[in-house]
Amino acid sequence: MLSSAIKYLKKWKGAHLKFRHIDERFLEKFKEYLLTTTSLKSKHTKLNQNSAASYYDKLALIVQSAFLDKYLSEDYTQRVPHISNVETFQQIIDDEELKLLLDNPVEDELVFRSSIFALLTGFRFSALKILKWGDFHYSTSLDAWYVYIIDPKPERSFKHYISHQALHILGGKQDGDKLVFPDLNYHHVRAKLKEWFSKVGLEKKAKFHNWRHKYATDLIEKGEDIYIVSKMLNHKHVKTTQIYAKVPDTNRARAAGKAIINHLN
Repeated sequence: MLSSAIKYLKKWKGAHLKFRHIDERFLEKFKEYLLTTTSLKSKHTKLNQNSAASYYDKLALIVQSAFLDKYLSEDYTQRVPHISNVETFQQIIDDEELKLLLDNPVEDELVFRSSIFALLTGFRFSALKILKWGDFHYSTSLDAWYVYIIDPKPERSFKHYISHQALHILGGKQDGDKLVFPDLNYHHVRAKLKEWFSKVGLEKKAKFHNWRHKYATDLIEKGEDIYIVSKMLNHKHVKTTQIYAKVPDTNRARAAGKAIINHLN
């Protein structure tokens, strides 16, 4: 995430930024840039506000550290409000919608298998692109499969346990060190997802990252501890995972059914 923030900073100001350039106005301008620029993945897609908020926060941490190390005379972040996160849960796929998608699968095996594997594991698209068969390992004592990779987005090692069902979707473990999803292309997958989701009236939810959202919310709904969910998503801080910890509708509906007074007619 930090490297992504630096990439946007370089895209905006170039590679020769100095500490003397940083002040309150600089931070305000960087906020404005993040809220109006396009994604590095696609020049046709606007950077979403939650990503902008995350990237600004990473720069703010650098500025705060620079102040503590006396590279800056003032902590300018104290006078510049952070970018607020926005509610995104209206885009989460619910169980009925998932059934619709599974009953009407996309006619592209690579897109379908990578999507369902992401749904069952919570992997980001960037992780699936680099995933190799040699990354799969089996624990005899736990009777469990796990994947060990350098997760591209946080750029750190990640030991991630997966279900037997997830491996079954791939047709079982293969030998060698080839890519699990060869020729996985973001633009191709994005186009096919739009076709697939539009076919069942869900075009607004046609985002690959929604498989990861569904994975996380399902774990929360099934009562999994948020700390464990955070580790399963390879989040550095539990705070990042808390967006999934809002009480799900299924849990609230179940609670409403318990609010019954037996003596009422």
